[in-house]
Amino acid sequence: MIPTTGCQLGASLLTLDLGRHGKSAEYVRGHYLEDDAAESGRNEHWWVEVESLLLDPTRDQFPGGDPFSETYTGRYMPKDSKPTTAMEREAYIMLRLQWRVPSLKAAVRLVVDQYELDLRQLDEPDPPDVRQAVLTLRKPA
Repeated sequence: MIPTTGCQLGASLLTLDLGRHGKSAEYVRGHYLEDDAAESGRNEHWWVEVESLLLDPTRDQFPGGDPFSETYTGRYMPKDSKPTTAMEREAYIMLRLQWRVPSLKAAVRLVVDQYELDLRQLDEPDPPDVRQAVLTLRKPA
């Protein structure tokens, strides 16, 4: 469904769901280094850590990756994290980006229903900090 921010959305929804079920999880931003990758070859990535477990709902994008496996060939290098209490806002931010794409609206509606979120919030304007982050993402490299 989400070509470029799937790991952010998947990790935020998993963290939100774990928090709703009483688990203290962290939404982690960092880098995934493939087994033979140097620091310069790192991929920015998001995942979830809960009770000393690393959960990566989009691990299958990496070579040899299986989201249901307990082993992986690469290395996860955390940079920062957010608690479960911040995840509803994070999920809305990620979903709002996709909501703007007409071909994704049906899929976004399904996610909003499944996670019992408020569809009306997707039509609200982004807060200033999010608008600045989106503008930064859209700048050509």
